[in-house]
Amino acid sequence: MAWSPDGQRIASGSSDQTVQVWDANTASSVFTYNGHSNIVYAIAWSPDGRRIASGSDDGTVQVWDARAFPNYQK
Repeated sequence: MAWSPDGQRIASGSSDQTVQVWDANTASSVFTYNGHSNIVYAIAWSPDGRRIASGSDDGTVQVWDARAFPNYQK
C-alpha cells in the first residue's frame, strides 16, 4: 500500500489482481483498477499524484491514471 503525496488517498494492491484507491478520511473505496493477471505486490504514486504504478507477479508493471477516479482534485 502507498499513501498519495497529498495524504488524501491510499492505493493498495491485492491478491484479487486489482489496485484499489481508498479515501484516507472515510476509509471508503474510491476506485478499482483491473488489468493484472496475478497478485499485485508493489504500489507507488508519482510525486505529482497523477499516476499510480503497480507491480504484479504476472511480470508486469502498469501505470494508472489516478485522475480517472471520481472527485480527483489536482
